[in-house]
Amino acid sequence: MFSHDIQRRTHLLLITLLCTLPFCNPSKASAEPKNADWQQIAKNGKGFLVWESNRTGRWRIWTRQLDGSGLRQLTPDEKGRDHFCPHISPDGKTILYLSYPETIGYKEPPRQEVIPMYAIQPNGRNNRKIIDDAISARVGNRGAVWLNTDRFVYIDRDGQSRVYSMTTGKSTPALTRNGKYHLLSPLLNYACDRYHFHPFDRTTKTIRLTGPRLDGCESYFTHDGRWGFRMNGAGGPIARVDLATSQLYTLLEKHDARMPKDRGYVYFPMTSSCRRLLAFGASPDQHDHFNSDYDIFVAKIDPDTLDVRDNPVRYTFDSKTDRYPDVYLAPLDFGPYSGEAPLNINFSDARFDAKQGRSWKWDYGDGTEGDTPSHRYTQSGRYAVSAQKGHTKLRGVVTVREPEPPHAERATLRDATTLWLRFNEPVNVDNLKLSLASGIAVTSPQLSADGRELLATLATPLAQDDTLHITGIRDRAQQPNPMPPTDLPLANLRWPVDRSSCIWAWQTRKMVLPEAFHGRVDARGIARYTHHGAMDTFGGAFKSIAPNDDLSGPLKESGEFTLELTLTSQNVDKEGLARVVSLSNRRGAGNFTLYQQKGELVFQMRSSQPGVPNSRVRASLMTLDTNETTHVAVTYAPGRLTAYRNGEQVMQADPFQGDFSTWKPASLFIGDRSKARPNWIGTIEGLAFYDRALTSDAIKKSALAYQLLRMERPAVKTHQVTAKLLSRSTPPTLAEIAPYEEALSLHEFEITKSESDDLPVGKRIRGAAWVWLRAKAPPIVDTPPLTEMQLTLTPFQDNPQLKSIFLSDTLDFDVDIDVYYLVRP
Repeated sequence: MFSHDIQRRTHLLLITLLCTLPFCNPSKASAEPKNADWQQIAKNGKGFLVWESNRTGRWRIWTRQLDGSGLRQLTPDEKGRDHFCPHISPDGKTILYLSYPETIGYKEPPRQEVIPMYAIQPNGRNNRKIIDDAISARVGNRGAVWLNTDRFVYIDRDGQSRVYSMTTGKSTPALTRNGKYHLLSPLLNYACDRYHFHPFDRTTKTIRLTGPRLDGCESYFTHDGRWGFRMNGAGGPIARVDLATSQLYTLLEKHDARMPKDRGYVYFPMTSSCRRLLAFGASPDQHDHFNSDYDIFVAKIDPDTLDVRDNPVRYTFDSKTDRYPDVYLAPLDFGPYSGEAPLNINFSDARFDAKQGRSWKWDYGDGTEGDTPSHRYTQSGRYAVSAQKGHTKLRGVVTVREPEPPHAERATLRDATTLWLRFNEPVNVDNLKLSLASGIAVTSPQLSADGRELLATLATPLAQDDTLHITGIRDRAQQPNPMPPTDLPLANLRWPVDRSSCIWAWQTRKMVLPEAFHGRVDARGIARYTHHGAMDTFGGAFKSIAPNDDLSGPLKESGEFTLELTLTSQNVDKEGLARVVSLSNRRGAGNFTLYQQKGELVFQMRSSQPGVPNSRVRASLMTLDTNETTHVAVTYAPGRLTAYRNGEQVMQADPFQGDFSTWKPASLFIGDRSKARPNWIGTIEGLAFYDRALTSDAIKKSALAYQLLRMERPAVKTHQVTAKLLSRSTPPTLAEIAPYEEALSLHEFEITKSESDDLPVGKRIRGAAWVWLRAKAPPIVDTPPLTEMQLTLTPFQDNPQLKSIFLSDTLDFDVDIDVYYLVRP
């Protein structure tokens, strides 16, 4: 040990002397390892780092112990390949990584190239291929999420999420739909892509695509499933996201004061599975992820909040790129414990195993010792606790926080009469009293299981913004801290939020707005409504019904407008300009049109300018993803066009000048039935039209209001399958259903391809399909038996919109066959 230390010191001295020569990198000469800092990190327990590095000329996975020892290349050289995406199992015994063809980077290679996933031990042994072809989540080093020490989620080459078992060597689909390039949280309660964290239903294996689109990238989860964390901008900040509320908190700023001055551009965050360490990269304001001088840092964090405790510690000092780290810290023998002062701890619980008792010598970490596994902490701080018996020494940690009263983070309305409150910590509501300044009664408070959220009911809807008065709240500390009486603003988030300038609005077919907004639509072709009442343009379109069939008149007077809608596009790969929404007349003359061109939303408007009385200008607004629900708002004020995505501004330009004097009387059209143009396929709801340009605050408020409305709706299980048509009921004639023009008919299918556990291959089902829609017969009527079809199905009982529709059922009675609704075709 002693001779090794002398040898290491001599080596460092030699490096220092050599760095005085002209060919040495002077910036690296001063960046010497700080062993004392490494030892401070290592005091938390044994552990190690892994990361990607190109220091040898090829991307390989490197490793180093938390005490600074053992710097080496972990993965073996592999000709023509780069190694990416290292992820450490929760027990620290296995590291996953992907082997990419060189020069590809994180781009998806050609189909003839494979991307195997390997597993390797921290000592570099037992390196073996476990998955033949996988891929990263297209957001950098996000290739897998460990669920436990045996199973993890990864993404196959088709972009589908799957769960792999190390024990069985088998993988199973993790999702039934909406899951392309999504990773799932360790508790299987959330999913993430680059921009979002979405709720995930592990029972139905479906993602509810909702929540605000976030700037930045690198989304990932803590192992307890409470927090998400991500980059919220280029070079910082590193942020945590409360998955329950989508609220963001900053962990480390760009150019954070705790970072070295030449390493303030932070990136690539990853927490340890125990949530006690944060690993990340940092560079001298260089961004390129393949060529910049990034180095790896580790910081101690609070396991409850992820807040960074001390100055981050640097672990690499190479001039090449060190990036995308992961870090492992061995679990404590007992603990961690946390709470507010004064805090009584009894260490002899299940986490301390069976070694408790007075035969142990205790060091409580606060300067006192004793022979009992119980102790009272009166001062805030972080205490390293140990218990020793003979040569055996066990370690734990206690975090004592300053006593602070709880506070309400947010109050809002989820619908017209449901009040939602969020607190910063679990609370006690035994003495709770809620009241509104308006005098509206607030009743039936119900606290969530985690003690952080509360729902209550208003006797009547708010007529205007109000103030909520809260008393009787205290936290759950051993010595409870009362929250002082608190007043919170309560915004009237009825949608549409700006009703004074709204000239037309349509929420859903099931949620009818007051007639003052004239929100009615007329379905055309074989367009239909979803189970939630949204417009579905498959096979048809919709047209607004308004007084005098003209919405352009009020706009000519105001000279500005706002278009608002919530849409879900079901095809971003389709060629051509597909009309989503247009303000036009029956002859197709468009005052404005919102198009989709592949994944781009494009806006075109007609205006009158000096010398150009009838000009049309187009502008690209934003990108869309397939099956992603997005709140879109487009505003126009003279000379300025602005676009918003989920309440956040994404584009502003001034290509449009002039006025609306050449606009023709027009209605809103949703979709396009013209055979000369591609029909837009997707769903639209929450469609509103205003005669003024709403402010950014009003649009953010409106996006939130509509998101909360959607959150209140029950989830409906959807299946994507391929099935063979076996037989069908005899469809009725129009005369038989007169005066009605719509009818359903039961069809029997055999599943031939499916990733749904509920609908395995070979299972027979019956599906209610439209055979008449507005006196038109959909194509399924002429489909011959034994034809294989791609079907989108939902349980028939989950579609109340079908209850009043005629259903033909002439098939043999069979109580054991499940019945579904054919959403598609």
